Amino acid sequence: MRKRVVIEGILGAVATAVILAAYVLRLAAFEGAELKFYDLRSKLRQNLTAAEEVVLVAVDEKSIAQAGRWPWPRSRLAAMVEKLSASGAKVIGLETRLDREEPNAGLAEVRRLKGLYEELLKAKALRDRKNVFGLEFSSAIAQVDSDAKLETAMRQAANVVLPVPFLHGALRGAPAEDLAAVSSFTVAAQGAALPEDRAAALPIARFSLAAAGIGHMLREPDFDGVIRRERPVCRWGELYLPSYALELVLAYEGLKPSQAVYTPGVEVRAGAFRIPLDDTDRWLVTYNGPEQTIQTFSFEDVINGKTPPDAFKGKIVIVGLTAPESVAPLATPLGPLPPIEATASAVENILHHRFLTRPSWAGAVELALAVLCGLFAVFALPRLRLLPALVFALALTAALAAGGSVLFVNGHWVRVAYSVMLLALAYVLLIAHRLAEAAHGVDAKGPRKPGFGSYEIERELGRGPRSTAYLGRDPRSGGRAILEVWTQPPAPDEEARKLENRFLREATAARGLKHPSLVHVTEAGERDGRAYAAVELVEGHDFSRHASKTGLLPLLQAVESAALAAEALDEAHARGVVHGDLKPASLIRLKDGGLRLAGFGLACLSDPAAAAPYMSPEAAAGKPMDGRSDLYSLAAVLYQLLTGEPPFAGTGEISELLFRIANEPAPDPRVVRPDLPLGFTPILAKALAKKPQDRYARGAALAADLRAAARMA
Repeated sequence: MRKRVVIEGILGAVATAVILAAYVLRLAAFEGAELKFYDLRSKLRQNLTAAEEVVLVAVDEKSIAQAGRWPWPRSRLAAMVEKLSASGAKVIGLETRLDREEPNAGLAEVRRLKGLYEELLKAKALRDRKNVFGLEFSSAIAQVDSDAKLETAMRQAANVVLPVPFLHGALRGAPAEDLAAVSSFTVAAQGAALPEDRAAALPIARFSLAAAGIGHMLREPDFDGVIRRERPVCRWGELYLPSYALELVLAYEGLKPSQAVYTPGVEVRAGAFRIPLDDTDRWLVTYNGPEQTIQTFSFEDVINGKTPPDAFKGKIVIVGLTAPESVAPLATPLGPLPPIEATASAVENILHHRFLTRPSWAGAVELALAVLCGLFAVFALPRLRLLPALVFALALTAALAAGGSVLFVNGHWVRVAYSVMLLALAYVLLIAHRLAEAAHGVDAKGPRKPGFGSYEIERELGRGPRSTAYLGRDPRSGGRAILEVWTQPPAPDEEARKLENRFLREATAARGLKHPSLVHVTEAGERDGRAYAAVELVEGHDFSRHASKTGLLPLLQAVESAALAAEALDEAHARGVVHGDLKPASLIRLKDGGLRLAGFGLACLSDPAAAAPYMSPEAAAGKPMDGRSDLYSLAAVLYQLLTGEPPFAGTGEISELLFRIANEPAPDPRVVRPDLPLGFTPILAKALAKKPQDRYARGAALAADLRAAARMA
């Protein structure tokens, strides 16, 4: 007994050391658990009552169904500005990019004809004493120039605020006239901040000069992809731009950007408002939710006069996209939200001083809680039986969760998940030790069921030419997995042995892969001379159902799925693991909407005919493959997810298909799907290049280009 207490006390000390190290180093796996608990507590702070000062006008599915695909002519935006201004809106936020002149073939032609007319007048080739045609040309230009209409509407309204999106993966720089036009919208800075080295999509000068305010839209997710913070001021070059939300508030309160004072890492002050900043120069946003908690009207209803006459009077009105096919929702602690709703939440936080902070005493409290839990794990747990130990651990966990939640609701974020994880880890080590002790005695329940590794076989799921799949269960943890067990032929030849060795080698290598978008290989090994791999059991469906013209996913969803898969491949390739068998069935859509990439380490078990349409040219020619082969296959899968058919299709003969893959250039997807945005064509062409050296070298680069094209779509 005494020896057991000593050993389990040491295990408790180990658990304490591991968690304290994770806390200090902010290890991703542990910090991710804290952020998940943060998201749960965020639901306690959400405001289910609409903020009275803010109203949204949504370019929603209904509006797009009636007016056509986005982007619309800017004359429609001009009409909306006029409508809102006449309705008494105090501030109008146009949450759309205006960094380029609107493509207008009709305007270009009228201007060409006017230039020709003026040249003829100058050459005295014709006479127009009363300038009849000159006036007609000017009138025609005014009729078709949507940019001029929007500029005029903005000047007359005198209360329009425009955004400045930042573009990831692009070079800095902007035309001098556009840069000069926004220079008057900067805040005062006390101290220097590091500048953003990205391209800013500044509005063209005519719109900036007509605007009442301009604010940046730099949304930076945490490492898990969730946007929890807002940067109220961003330094870009020599400019200190307020955020779009802050600029809307400044305009609403009648303040100029220069009246806002930014102290990096401390605060932003403007009039009666103070925004506290954390050590990343941001504040934690309290989002309002769920979707459409903020009062929202359809663009088409507003433009057609179907809204109450005083709905916008004295309000901040934000106009922007919400239709899923036109804009990707933002990942927030409350779930996906349209960008304009995220902006509205940030505005509401500033107006009502609803700020969540990390108090100065948070770190000391967090360390004290972890030490107290560590003392419990070292000195108390080893002296308790399993059930009382569990009861005490759960009681402490409940106290930590309740205390952390109360503080959170009152505006203080204290990390308590680390202490909870310490208790959990200590209890798991305690159970493991006592099970190991029990394993030396007699199992009263009799012999263990047949199985492989940690798993007992529950039932057979199916058989293939080289393997049998079973549903496996870990009797200790209760966890389930799919067991892929090599099927030994009656008289194995040398080729069969090579394939089995390859299966075991690849499955063992895949076991080391840990990425949120990968289906994990949890175990790999041999038992009774048979190789096996245990694969994580996930609930969902594969993308085979989305590979036909009748089952296509929405464009942005298909592209984001491919981007997530590319990032997962990037992680695998960095560790020297190649998938080698990518096809639509390799992508799994989970019930919660997430994505997993399956099949690592199981390429030997696949059906060659199913994988053939997605083989790279080098795979089709029987040459060695590397990570660029996987990226080719992923691009072929994305091509089919976008068009409903693979890049190459034969008459049923694999030999013909492989010949085309190895020798014919990849077709343009817009031939099959003409409405596909042009930005995806060069990406697919590069990823489907015949020579590996002409393709993307990294999955991360492919993912970045896909997301950039999606933002422009």
